[in-house]
Amino acid sequence: MPVTAPCIGELRCSFVNDFVPVNVFLAALASQRGGWHFGANDNTIGGWMVTAFYAILGCLCWFKVAMGRLTAAAAAENQTLPPFFWLGLATGITLLGVNKQLDFQAWLIEVGWGAAVSAGVAEHARLIEAAFAAVGSVAVLFLSGVLWKLARRATKQERMALAGTAAILGFVLVRMADILHADEALGIRINQHRPLVVTELGILIFLCFAVWKNSRSV
Repeated sequence: MPVTAPCIGELRCSFVNDFVPVNVFLAALASQRGGWHFGANDNTIGGWMVTAFYAILGCLCWFKVAMGRLTAAAAAENQTLPPFFWLGLATGITLLGVNKQLDFQAWLIEVGWGAAVSAGVAEHARLIEAAFAAVGSVAVLFLSGVLWKLARRATKQERMALAGTAAILGFVLVRMADILHADEALGIRINQHRPLVVTELGILIFLCFAVWKNSRSV
């Protein structure tokens, strides 16, 4: 039985139901039988430690944003990083922290796989994954270029924060390669929970220290 888009009242929505992407997405949602669930998806000691440090780092970053707005004149004398960097870092860390346990990328993969099956392009799944990996890699490289440009005129303490941010971006790139099976294409295996947790925890602790040091200089 085909999945159709819901209609409001007695209005006929045939033009919506005939729109293939809508039908594909609805069919994908209706056929979800994967392992993702809304809740703790990394319910381990290491996973919760990382989640806690994301929360701590997020608070430090938002505190830095707030202090920068309250003391803009003083900050301009001692710091060179623009406000959009701290705002972007605070937003990114918050999103990563929320996603740490919820694993929305797993849900997106399940929906995407269901959509590919419904659209009859499941045989091209690897090609689609490679395209997503390429787009993500370009985005990370672009952001790395921005960080490099900012580092050229940053203070020593600010460079610590930039280095930590670059490390987070690198870790995200590694996780993305793992999720999209790019590591298999390269003949390596990076899906090791303990080393990944230790690496992520180390980056977060370093970045917490870097943001704290920068907050003290405001």
